[in-house]
Amino acid sequence: MALPGSRLEKFSERLIATSIGYVLGTLLVYSIVTAISEGLNQVLFRYTHTFLNPLSRAFWIGVSAYLVVQGVFLAGSVFFSKNSLIKTILIIIIFGIALLIIIIIAARLIIPGYFEGLGPIRQNFQSLRELAEWLGMTEAGLQHTGKTIWLIIRLLFWAVLAPLCWTVSYLKFRKIEV
Repeated sequence: MALPGSRLEKFSERLIATSIGYVLGTLLVYSIVTAISEGLNQVLFRYTHTFLNPLSRAFWIGVSAYLVVQGVFLAGSVFFSKNSLIKTILIIIIFGIALLIIIIIAARLIIPGYFEGLGPIRQNFQSLRELAEWLGMTEAGLQHTGKTIWLIIRLLFWAVLAPLCWTVSYLKFRKIEV
């Protein structure tokens, strides 16, 4: 941080080190440890497992998920100078609870008729059709609503969360450095 450079260069270094650097470093260490352990496994037990394939779809989904979640924790490290990991996790939990409360209040205001007579009784639905009837919808309508909500959640997670966290982190980083 004390070396000369623009704020963008300093922030980019931090972002690249914690995203691409960790992924490549972890992949390298994991590959070395796997090669050694599988060599010993073959010699001692005459049995091996398959190696990690860094070109597989599952690997890249995991890397992508790490990059998104890393953005949240990078923002936490910029906002909190001490105990940033614990504070970030607590903020995520508080945000989740607050979001749940807002959704419940909004649902009660938007569709108040659906909540009349509902108590803390557990409903057992034997099929999607029973749930749809209980909600006053068709089964196809319920499936369409569920798919739409899931698409919005996925879009927010994969396309919005990381760039938003990086932008907010950069702006806060800029304020800290001034």
